[in-house]
Amino acid sequence: MFKGPKTVSLLLLFILLSSSFAISALGVGAAGQDHAFSDKVPAGLQEWAKAQPKQYAPDGSEVPIDATPYFLAQGSTGSRSTGSRTLNACGNGFDQQGGGTHSYLLIATGDASYPNASNRAKIISEFDNQIWPTNTNVFGGASITKIDICMYYMDGAGGIGGYFSGGDNIFVDTADINGWGFQIIAHEFQHMIHNSRDWGEDLWLNEGCADLAILVNYGGTATGLLSHISSFEQYPDNDLTQFDNQGYDYGSAFAYIAYVWEHFGGNATINSLVGNTQHSISSVTGTLSAKGYAETGVEVFYRWAVANIVDDTSFDGKKWGYDALDIRVSSTAKNAFPDTGSGSTNDWAADYFTFSSTSGVQDLKVSFTNSGGSYRAYLAAMGRFGTGTPNKVVQITSGSATIEGFGPFGN
Repeated sequence: MFKGPKTVSLLLLFILLSSSFAISALGVGAAGQDHAFSDKVPAGLQEWAKAQPKQYAPDGSEVPIDATPYFLAQGSTGSRSTGSRTLNACGNGFDQQGGGTHSYLLIATGDASYPNASNRAKIISEFDNQIWPTNTNVFGGASITKIDICMYYMDGAGGIGGYFSGGDNIFVDTADINGWGFQIIAHEFQHMIHNSRDWGEDLWLNEGCADLAILVNYGGTATGLLSHISSFEQYPDNDLTQFDNQGYDYGSAFAYIAYVWEHFGGNATINSLVGNTQHSISSVTGTLSAKGYAETGVEVFYRWAVANIVDDTSFDGKKWGYDALDIRVSSTAKNAFPDTGSGSTNDWAADYFTFSSTSGVQDLKVSFTNSGGSYRAYLAAMGRFGTGTPNKVVQITSGSATIEGFGPFGN
């Protein structure tokens, strides 16, 4: 996922809500789960999990998946009002194994991966001292003062890592505690908070916030986040608002929410976003407006799509990149001119083309036509070594644009 030196001469970005396009340039996702399930895993969840795509970390290990989408799709999380909380409700066959200021820890009796006393103490301490204060600061949920962390062997390492299914309980697979446990708890606790404040929020936005919970607790190099971002980098033409539990769905949703967090007010804005009872992009627009920003959720989408390939905060007020993340989505290379092409882009998605030249410095004219739908096309001129021309991003507003000083990479 880590990008190399910025040696791209010119990037053409087609950022569309729905469209087909044509261009001319002239030189002037994996198999389902195969895990064995514990009999404590609900039968419906087992069938759902079998159909889910596997996700992998950069080192090739399987990344545990979040099963909360299954319960949200069933409508079983329900709306939750202050005062309706029920603790110690993990189900039959769980032993309470201690607790802290903000949690009870309950583990299935005789669990195959029963954590030892030292690990149990670490889980309770981490939730009290790191996850609870961080999540409630960023996402709200002050009415949630204590939760149940329910742990049982679900399906071994990988597969289902955990879920939130309603109430004040989150569930974690004991087989995924080592290496993943804290990230899973932070992720699922965000789902609980979101459910308590805006029950029914679109899944993509909820999941984006849940991955942001991992970022604000454990940084942008947390293994689960690297996996999601890497998947998105490989498949950027992915509808941001359509969530199908693919790795790139998590990656795009997380990157968008992280962009909002970085560029539009940080923790305070995300806290308001989670509490905003509008949904999807409208929720982003309403939140930004309430915070005094002129940008809409749609405008943020366009800027975010450019940032996903430029990722350079050294110009234009840092708006074309990230500080907390390192993202460079894939693009189609164009290096022989003249060139023409056509294609289509998914809704709420972008296609990317990289123009490069090894010949002498010259101008490059790019023309763009659109067959319908809402769209924008941008040119990002980057790394034009030897020309003395700074990096810049321009929107194509009249069907074509020319970049002066397009030429070789230099070294």
